[in-house]
Amino acid sequence: MRFLVQLTTVVGSADGALPSSLARLSFALTGRDCFPEARIREFQELPDGELEAAIENTRAVRAIFERQLRTGSKMWRRLELALFSCDHDWRRIAEALNDLKASMERSALTKVALGCYVAYLRSREHSLLELLRRR
Repeated sequence: MRFLVQLTTVVGSADGALPSSLARLSFALTGRDCFPEARIREFQELPDGELEAAIENTRAVRAIFERQLRTGSKMWRRLELALFSCDHDWRRIAEALNDLKASMERSALTKVALGCYVAYLRSREHSLLELLRRR
């Protein structure tokens, strides 16, 4: 919970009111939807087989989250942390969401975070495919 509070803390508006926690989370997730350049360099060193496996793994994880978002069903009781990359602190964000008690707000926050995480996974997949294509 503490990490999510830190993550979503932003300066209040001109009238002194803080935006909703949903707006704060959206703001805090800005820029976390791109695959980091440093990680691209790390993946450049992998042999083709390991790079292909990383691409397939990314696709599989993305499909899980897209399916969940598409169904509109109740969000997980707990997010499976192993499905989250450590890039951009995604695993810690998921852990913080798990620490929130079940509520409509938690469900909405989870949906926003997962939407951004899916965008990150798309960026990761695209970057890895480009690395493989350029070989």
